[in-house]
Amino acid sequence: MEELTGHRVFIRTAELSSITKAAESLGLTRAAASRALMSLESELGAALFTRTTRHVALTAFGSQVLDTCKELVGLADQLKAEALHQSSAPTGTIRVACSVSFGQTYLAGALKRFLGEFPSINMELTLLDRPAHLLTDNIDLALEVTNTPEPGLIARRLTSCGSLLCAAPAFLADRPPVTAPADLAKLPTLVSTRFGSRWKFEREGESSEVEVKGRIRTNDTQVILRAALDGLGIALLPDLTISDPVEKGELTTLLPDWKTESVGIYALYASRRYQLPAVRAFIDFLVADIRK
Repeated sequence: MEELTGHRVFIRTAELSSITKAAESLGLTRAAASRALMSLESELGAALFTRTTRHVALTAFGSQVLDTCKELVGLADQLKAEALHQSSAPTGTIRVACSVSFGQTYLAGALKRFLGEFPSINMELTLLDRPAHLLTDNIDLALEVTNTPEPGLIARRLTSCGSLLCAAPAFLADRPPVTAPADLAKLPTLVSTRFGSRWKFEREGESSEVEVKGRIRTNDTQVILRAALDGLGIALLPDLTISDPVEKGELTTLLPDWKTESVGIYALYASRRYQLPAVRAFIDFLVADIRK
């Protein structure tokens, strides 16, 4: 700490009986060391050394305050070390909220990786069937799958998430094949109220927009997923949500040549100024982990 330079020069001069040697040991010029020492003496209102052209010696006052000065510098160094440790090894509890589907499909697995990397951090996770509210829900960080982050919050985009059309094989077996987006207007669909009933598609410069008739409408992605698995209709779901049932053959993807509108995954928080190191560490982890 620069404000304790005079104290450090005082201690080293007392130990080495030389301002020149003290300056060298601290990486200072002799002139800078002398100025720092004189500034400290001026602040204290008393001389710390008697000086001759060849050596210095502690005054009675200097001998009296030397140990106190060492304690002060030691405490300052300890404080700095603890601050560095805090920034390099975050600790504490992070209060996080996200949707049930995002928590179950991604975050549950990510927590093992994060907590393994940061053993001194604890996690308090709240799964909601609605958008989180930082103040009323008493949370540090909200994770939202949306293209319209809540105004007034800092929104850090973690990644984009693609969406896929899917349905249960049994549902598709009883119906004509879906070969174009327009076919969806005639079929039962499962609609997320968060993303609306106008589904947009693109393919090699061609675009198509379909107003679907939702047989089920809900704000809960897990309900839509369950309904799709039960053969109740065609769903447009984030690829994170359906990767596992597609791999198992429980769902079949449709219109693979058409791309649907992607949706952002955001970390939302109130302020950078008062952000805990543990929260910063978690956000940085998510940015890297979610894109793997």
